[in-house]
Amino acid sequence: MRKTLALVLLAAAIWLLGKTSGYCSYSDDHYCNVLEAPSGSIAFTNITISATNICLGSGICASAQASVTCSETITESDSRGWHDPWPPPTYSTNTSCPYFITNWWTVTGVPVDNPSGSGTTACFTPTNRGTGTITFYGTWKDTDPCTGQPIGGGTISKSQSFTVNQFKMTFDDAPTRPTSMWP
Repeated sequence: MRKTLALVLLAAAIWLLGKTSGYCSYSDDHYCNVLEAPSGSIAFTNITISATNICLGSGICASAQASVTCSETITESDSRGWHDPWPPPTYSTNTSCPYFITNWWTVTGVPVDNPSGSGTTACFTPTNRGTGTITFYGTWKDTDPCTGQPIGGGTISKSQSFTVNQFKMTFDDAPTRPTSMWP
C-alpha cells in the first residue's frame, strides 16, 4: 500500500513539473514569459491647418501628424512536455511599435457645415464668425509579445484654434475711383 501511494505521489510530482502555471501559456506544453514588455507610445506632434484667420464663407482643411515611439520586447519561451532533458529556454528580442485603433476630430466654438469626422484629416466651412477650435483624437494600443493581443495604450489629443471674420471684400465693395473735374 505504501509502495503504491509513493508511486502515485511520484507520478503526480512528475506530471506537475511538466505544467507551467504563472506564464503566458499557449498550451500545456509551451510557455511564453515576458521579460521586458512593450513601452512604446504615440503622440500628436503638429496640426497643419490651411489658414488660422479666414473670412466667412471660406473653407479650412487641417491634418494631424503623429510621432510613434517603438520599444524593445524580450520574451523567454520553452517547449515543455515529457522531454528528457527539457530543452533550454529560448530568448527573443523584437521591436514592438504601437498603432492607432481609431482616430477622429471635432470642431467647436463656431458652427460649421461638417462638425466631426474620422481620420487625421478634416475639411469644413464655418457658417458664422468667431473663434473655433479643431481637435484631433486618437486611441492607440501596443501588442502583447506572447499572445499578439492588444494591450496598454491610451487616448491622445491635440488642438488648433482659428478665427472666422465677418467681412469678405468683393468687387462690389471696392472703393470707387474719384472722377476727374478736368475735361
